[in-house]
Amino acid sequence: MAVSTTSYFNNAIVGVPQVGADVDIYDQHSTPHFALGTKFERQDGAIFRYVHFGAAITSAGLLLAQDISESGMALTSECILTSSSTYQMPDDPIGVYPNCKGSKYAIITKASITADQFAGAYFAITSATANNVVGQTYRIRSNTAVDDPVSGSFRAELYHRLQTTLGSDSGAVIVGCKYANLEMAAWTGTDMVIAGVSILSSGTTDVYGWVQTKGICAVLNDAAGTPLTGRVASISSDLTNATGTVGMSGANTATTAMAMPVVGVYCNGGSLSTYNFIDLKIE
Repeated sequence: MAVSTTSYFNNAIVGVPQVGADVDIYDQHSTPHFALGTKFERQDGAIFRYVHFGAAITSAGLLLAQDISESGMALTSECILTSSSTYQMPDDPIGVYPNCKGSKYAIITKASITADQFAGAYFAITSATANNVVGQTYRIRSNTAVDDPVSGSFRAELYHRLQTTLGSDSGAVIVGCKYANLEMAAWTGTDMVIAGVSILSSGTTDVYGWVQTKGICAVLNDAAGTPLTGRVASISSDLTNATGTVGMSGANTATTAMAMPVVGVYCNGGSLSTYNFIDLKIE
């Protein structure tokens, strides 16, 4: 499911809520009550993040990840529209147009884009000739649907002004907000950028809530290798278990283990196909 258009994104610099903050990590909401990614740190060092669920989550203790294929845009060469006064925006300085240095807007050629699909996402400029990232990363506040302002393109509003004029030979890549459109993680697909661990199941009505990213947490283990205290836990490559499980790094083939994102360290010598405590290190 694509990112909800009612998701709340913010680019403010915020502190960690202190004692007395009205935060219940088990609350879930049908509309966002906090900006996605809002961080809460408990006195024991556990950290929680406020997220948007893009699909039903079947239980607590599952690894969740963003669906990259729905929330981002793969590296695309020569997708930047040539800057023109035709696209002057009222809140840009006169004579500064989208895709120009100093503008808050980029116009990108891409089909089948819906309004605010990339809200909260990250936009990077690339070279069309060598596909090398120039190194400037911008966060997207909102975007129009395709064909606005011109056929086959959409306009992205950025939180900060462009520091470089974008040429028509430039390419772009977009990666979605890490805390939006979360699904149960699966190493075989595009859902491998781990955002946190579910602390409750979630349906399709209350699609906003909290996940844990750091500290002691029970996580469902796979069936591939008995967990050992102090060993590294990573996303599982064992296909006999449901998505969202962890496994002891190295329990499968060495090559596969090296490719799996690390989640944390086992706190107890546990059992297969059940919940074991992990000191999460996703933050």
